[in-house]
Amino acid sequence: MKTVDALAEERVLWRSNTDKLVEDWSPDGRTLTVTVLRSGLWSFPIDTAQKPTLIRPSFTAETWQSEYSPDGRWLAYVSAESGSSEVYVEPVPATGARWQISTSGGAEPHWRRDGGELYYLTLDQWIAAVPVPRTGAWSATPSTRLFRTSLPETLGGSDYSAGPGGVLAVNLRQMDQAIPPVEVVSNWTEWLRR
Repeated sequence: MKTVDALAEERVLWRSNTDKLVEDWSPDGRTLTVTVLRSGLWSFPIDTAQKPTLIRPSFTAETWQSEYSPDGRWLAYVSAESGSSEVYVEPVPATGARWQISTSGGAEPHWRRDGGELYYLTLDQWIAAVPVPRTGAWSATPSTRLFRTSLPETLGGSDYSAGPGGVLAVNLRQMDQAIPPVEVVSNWTEWLRR
């Protein structure tokens, strides 16, 4: 860790021989969620006097696409332990409780900036939304499909971002337009002479 506006030396938070992928900061800035490949999803405190804790184990080389809710009460992530990639949410700090959010496959969970909804990608390329409970535990609220995307895959990097007021910015492939562009070629007979 290093501040960008100072000449201070960088500080190593954790060192090991395993591959680690930092996924998200907690809103209070005290904790990182980290995928440790072939180990699982971990919580790494910035205070190195505290020990990292395993959130969910996994012995595959998957990423968890984890993200804290804006108020820090929830952690959303993706797991394929059921045989299909699904979105889950659990409380912070962990109590052992967790709720499966997607029902037919899901990936890439992101919170609305005010924390009122959780978005995710369905495996058939829809962006879906689930309301977040203001108090208490999650209930069996069905998700609402918002719109279809043309993302090439759902288990890669971040393909969309949730902005203020529920605005979503989505990466789209130009060649996947619903109506393909019309190309007009003039003087095509001149090309034949070349």
